[in-house]
Amino acid sequence: MGPFPYDDSIVIKTLREWFETSGELFVELYKPRSGGSGSFYVLKSLDQYDELMVNANPGSFCFVLRDPQLPIRGIVDDGFIARSLSEIASDGYYVVIEPCTFPGDFNYLADGKTHAELKLDLEKLRGKEAWAGDDLNMPGDYSRENYADNALIAKKPD
Repeated sequence: MGPFPYDDSIVIKTLREWFETSGELFVELYKPRSGGSGSFYVLKSLDQYDELMVNANPGSFCFVLRDPQLPIRGIVDDGFIARSLSEIASDGYYVVIEPCTFPGDFNYLADGKTHAELKLDLEKLRGKEAWAGDDLNMPGDYSRENYADNALIAKKPD
């Protein structure tokens, strides 16, 4: 859905519903013409979304994913590794991050494309707390209309 103005009633209503059902939302705050990707956050409340957007640069886009992301969570051990190899697509891109919530942003611990890489990365992380899963499905262009019903794009005016 979107892009919509970040404080539009449809954005606020949708996010309120998503927070109630999901408990947390993954977002990317993207600054156009910044020369890189955006910053990623895990939000737990509508107040955190408002704080993020009030402090965002004018023209920034906020891409929000409704469904839970990076569902493999805990201390990296044999069980964590087995679950990761079972649940993460063998030919898809994966990410592993440190647990975080807003105002902290993602600290990537590992990423890659194959199960061999994933197993090697997780072995190096044994004993550390981590969140892992398939790569976040972010669009390539935030300014275009998004028809996905599990994602929302909001924009802070220029």
